[in-house]
Amino acid sequence: MSWDIFDKCNDTKIATPCTFTKDTSLDKLVRENDNGNITASPRNWNHFTDSIFAADSFFPFSSGYTNRNHTIYLPRNLRVLYYHDNLYKMSIPKFPIGLNNKLTHIFAQRNIIYEIIGPVTGISQLQYADLSGNYCKNISKYIPQPFSKLEFLNLSNNALAPIFENDIEGEMFRNQRLLSVLDLSFNRIVHLPERVLQNNINLRHLDLSFNSLSEFMVNISHMKKLKTLELSNNQLVELDSETRKSLDRLPLNSINIHLIGNNLKCSCETLDFLKWMQNSKNVHFVKMKDYTCSFGRNATVSFKDLNTILQKLEKTCSSYTLIIVLMTTLIIVTMTTTISRILYRFRWKLRYMYYVAKEKYKEDVYRLEFRRQNSFRFDAFISYADEDRRYIIELVKSLEKDYCLSLCIHNRDFIPGTGIADNITNAIHCSRRTVCFMTKHFLDSYWCMFELNMARMEAIYSRNGQNVLFLVALESGIMKRLPLQLMDLVNSKSYLDFPSDEGRTGDTESAIAFTAKLGETLTSD
Repeated sequence: MSWDIFDKCNDTKIATPCTFTKDTSLDKLVRENDNGNITASPRNWNHFTDSIFAADSFFPFSSGYTNRNHTIYLPRNLRVLYYHDNLYKMSIPKFPIGLNNKLTHIFAQRNIIYEIIGPVTGISQLQYADLSGNYCKNISKYIPQPFSKLEFLNLSNNALAPIFENDIEGEMFRNQRLLSVLDLSFNRIVHLPERVLQNNINLRHLDLSFNSLSEFMVNISHMKKLKTLELSNNQLVELDSETRKSLDRLPLNSINIHLIGNNLKCSCETLDFLKWMQNSKNVHFVKMKDYTCSFGRNATVSFKDLNTILQKLEKTCSSYTLIIVLMTTLIIVTMTTTISRILYRFRWKLRYMYYVAKEKYKEDVYRLEFRRQNSFRFDAFISYADEDRRYIIELVKSLEKDYCLSLCIHNRDFIPGTGIADNITNAIHCSRRTVCFMTKHFLDSYWCMFELNMARMEAIYSRNGQNVLFLVALESGIMKRLPLQLMDLVNSKSYLDFPSDEGRTGDTESAIAFTAKLGETLTSD
C-alpha cells in the first residue's frame, strides 16, 4: 500500500526520501503507512519536523518536549528506520514504543543525539543499531537492556569514555549475549575495566581503534568466536601476558589483530611480547610490516626486519640479565653480611632486650617498676662455673652469715621448670649487683659468659650505666683472656684479684681479707 501524502513513495523495501506536506502529522503517518521503511533525510526534514514537533507532539526527540507519557506507535510492518545525517540536536528521555512492531534496524548516525536517558522500550526485535557520530556523552546503562536480540552496535565517534571506563561490572552490555559486532572507536577511551564485556560471548568484531588506551586489560577468554580485534591508533606498548594467553586459547588461525599506530616498544621488558608476535600461530597481525616500535632512547625501527630486532634484543637482554643477576647477588650478599655483622655486634643487647621484654610480659608492669626503684629481692647474683662450686658455696655461706646478705646462686635459687636463660635474666634483674668469679672454667662456659653479658646489658640499658657488675679474678692472669669488648670492665677497675689459689679455702689471712673486702663492696650503696 502506498502513501498518498508522499511524493513518489511506494511500497518498496528501501524507501526513498519523501517530501511531507505541512498538515502531515505523525499520528496520520502511523495510521496510514504499511511500508517496511521510513527515511528521514535533510531534504525533507524541515517539513517533517514542522509537523511532528508542533504543539503537543507525539515524537519525543525535540529539546522542547515535556510530555513523556505518550506511547509512540510505529507502522506495524516497519523494519528499518533511516534517521541519519539530519544534524538535529536532541536528548532522548523516556521513550515508550508500542509493542506491536517489527523494527529490527535503526540508522541514526551523524546527528547530535548528545544524551540518551530513556528508558527506550517496545522495540525488543532490534538487531542493528548505528548511533555513531552523534557527539553523545551520556547513555544510561539501562538503555541497552531491553535489546537482547541486538547483534550489531556502532557507537563510534562519540564521547562515551566515562561511561565505559566506569562500567566495572559490565552492566552496560550484560543482556547483549547475541552481540556480534561492537564499534567503540573514536570515543577518547583511556582504559577499560577487565569485566566490561564479560557477558558478550558471541562477539566476533571488537573495534577500539582511535582511542587512548595505554593498556588492554579486557577479559576476552570467553569470546570463542572473536575474529577481529581492532586496537590500532592507541597508546599501547604491548599486550599483557594474560591477553596473549587468552588469544592463544582461541581456535587456530581465528583472529586478526590491528596494532598499527600504537607506541609499541622494543625493549627487554617487551621481548616476550615481540617473540609472541612473531611465533604465534593463532593470531594474524594485520599489516604487521608497517608497524614501528621505539628502540633505545630516540630510535624508531620498522617491523619489516623483526628477526634482526629480536636478535639484537636477545643479545642485549642476555647481558642485561646477567648484570641484574650479578647485581642482585651482590646486593643480597652485602645486605646479609651487613645484617650479620650488626646482629653479631649487638647480639648480647638483642638477647637481653628479648628476655627483658619477655619478663615484662609475664609480670605486672607496676610491680616491676616498684621492684626496680625501691627494692631488690637479692643483694647480688653470684655467677660461677660448676667446677668452682665448692669454694663458692662456702664463700656464699660466709657472706650471708657475717654480712646479712641475700645472695642468689643458680644451684639453689633458680626456679625449676623455667628455662635457663629466663632464670638468668630474672636473677640479674632482681639483684642489686652481679658478681662473676672469673676462672678458665668460667670463660669456657657458655652459660657463664651469657650471665656476664646479660649483666653488662642490665647495667647499660636498665640501670642507667650504674656500676652493678663486679668481677672477681680467682686465677692470676685470667683478665688477659677476656674478650676485647669486655676490657672496659678491667679498665674501670670493677674487679678484685684473689692473691693465690692457696687461700681459697680455710681461714687464711688472705681468704679472710678477701671475704671482708667483697662483703663491704656488696653492702655499700
